[in-house]
Amino acid sequence: MALPVLVEVLGGAGGRGRPLHRPGRFAPERCSAVGDSRSDLPLFAAVGTSIAFNATPAARVVATHVVDGPDLRAAQFRSV
Repeated sequence: MALPVLVEVLGGAGGRGRPLHRPGRFAPERCSAVGDSRSDLPLFAAVGTSIAFNATPAARVVATHVVDGPDLRAAQFRSV
């Protein structure tokens, strides 16, 4: 099952990311996000599925899934 992705928009070099949300288009709890650091925590909190990919300890603690290695396809999901 493919999950929609909530896109993080970055505002310039070193800018703060913010979730891109279009009301009525995507339900955030049905979206997923991939991140690797503390700066991704707000994005992880906004989605139903979060993946810490080769991530820092702070990201690992809050993510719903953790993947280590060179290939994000190692993430395993089950249909709901």
